[in-house]
Amino acid sequence: MRLRPKRAFNRSVARNPKVKAAVRENTETIAANARVFAAPHGTLASRISTEYGDVDGYVVMSDNGKKKNEPAAAAIEFGGTFKNGRTQKGLRVLGRAVDTAGG
Repeated sequence: MRLRPKRAFNRSVARNPKVKAAVRENTETIAANARVFAAPHGTLASRISTEYGDVDGYVVMSDNGKKKNEPAAAAIEFGGTFKNGRTQKGLRVLGRAVDTAGG
């Protein structure tokens, strides 16, 4: 029996149509969960979308950049400190979405 090198094995598994479908399904589930967690907070300054690479799927929160004073995606996710010293906890929209999806 001849074993394939680890890299070649990983490449063939990652490109398997069933594996690609599972990655796409998991990515879409995480994005849907993130939208549910963001919904109670009204219109956020960021949008949640999905992107795909050769083998990976990504859920992205990106800034729309329309208004200068709207919070950035990182501040929405992780929180921050205002100029007056007041702190705001992050919503952890993406983090909770991943936790919920079990991915």
